[in-house]
Amino acid sequence: MRTADSRDAFEEFLASRRGSLDTIDASSALQLMIDFYIGVRADDVDLENGGDMLVFQWGTYDWGSGPSFQYDVTRQLISEGIDEDDTDDAFWQLSLTLHYVPTAETQAMGGGDHWCAGLDRVDEFRKFIRDSAATALARRAAPRRVELRFEPAG
Repeated sequence: MRTADSRDAFEEFLASRRGSLDTIDASSALQLMIDFYIGVRADDVDLENGGDMLVFQWGTYDWGSGPSFQYDVTRQLISEGIDEDDTDDAFWQLSLTLHYVPTAETQAMGGGDHWCAGLDRVDEFRKFIRDSAATALARRAAPRRVELRFEPAG
């Protein structure tokens, strides 16, 4: 897969598993993004220098459409061969974000992130997410909406 095709490739991957954004929960979001990361590799990134990584992010935020507790797994891709003057065009993120109704518990939890820098770290990444307080909270409720975004991150 080429970085520019990440969203389409993920949507095809999701459909091949007979899934849809409407049926994703916290457990399946994690599994889908990790399986996609392992099984569908980017061929235009520098793997030796962090060109294809995962990040788990959580927290209560309001980006203009009202507050929500966000449970997110993002794949960050850094394209090779980008002109030094255009490095902002090299960084892309494919984000699968589950939005939940914010509560006092989500506010108290705060936010954070945890990175997976390569295939050799996937098991540790998966364990961190499964054991996190954010995952325990997300598993107790259905997301009010699920969002898939592919956008520049530079």
